[in-house]
Amino acid sequence: MSFRQKVPPAGIERRWYVLRPTGLQVFRNEALAGGCLNAFGLERIERVGTLGGTTVSVAHDGGTLLLQCESEPSRNAWVAALDSALARFSPSGVC
Repeated sequence: MSFRQKVPPAGIERRWYVLRPTGLQVFRNEALAGGCLNAFGLERIERVGTLGGTTVSVAHDGGTLLLQCESEPSRNAWVAALDSALARFSPSGVC
């Protein structure tokens, strides 16, 4: 699980992401209480990379999503998990 911080006019908001076989699900809190707010299909992802020590960069058809991880090993695990999911999801094995 990883999170993204948004800075709207009212202050910082965190959204939690959970990787599922066909995409990322978005939740309001770490406990996943209140149900899924949104889903992001793997078919929309064009590229996965890293930014700095703990950030995962997910380029997709609508822009770039930056996920903040708790540590560098966590970031590396997210990149590996996303790469693996994309390889299984994509018919050609390539994103």
